[in-house]
Amino acid sequence: MKHILLLSSMFLVSHLTFAQFQKGDKFIGGSFHTEASRSQQKNDLHSRYMALNLNPTIGYFLSSSAAIGVIPLFSINRSTQVDTQGNKSNTTRLAGGLGFFYRKYFNLTENLYFFAQPKAEYLTNIKDDYDFYTVDLALAPGMAYRIGPKWMAELTLGGLRQRWTKSDRAIESKDRSLSLSLQPQATIGIMYFLKPGGQ
Repeated sequence: MKHILLLSSMFLVSHLTFAQFQKGDKFIGGSFHTEASRSQQKNDLHSRYMALNLNPTIGYFLSSSAAIGVIPLFSINRSTQVDTQGNKSNTTRLAGGLGFFYRKYFNLTENLYFFAQPKAEYLTNIKDDYDFYTVDLALAPGMAYRIGPKWMAELTLGGLRQRWTKSDRAIESKDRSLSLSLQPQATIGIMYFLKPGGQ
């Protein structure tokens, strides 16, 4: 059913006019999200996990309907384990990287846009000796709403993702996931135009 809705949406937007941005428009923005979890095993081993991910965005419009940009990546996570004797073990990790994106906009109404965004990201550890890297290739649909000449809010709706991960445990994994939903894969962001169109 989700595939039918996605194909129908793409067919409809292909017949709509393009978004009226201006070539040379520049913007900054981004998004962030947090994660938190807690678990308890039968042997009374407790564990907690918290993470904060920051994804600022810097972009440039190639035309009135297409933009490219870079995404500096920053992630911090902290995990705590408590054993049966009450001893705590804390681990904090910092990761950083860089992403690149291309975005194609389609005009739905005066201020509402649909977009499709292919993206590539590379993330690696930057704090301790835990060696890992992650490479993501993604294709995501989304919606954007022009709040005013200088501001626009956006919602990215998951999409297709191919991920490669390697860690110092000498185990290389390849993970595929497909999503089109308003679940944890959805991301809300904000954009500020340094050179608004029409000004």
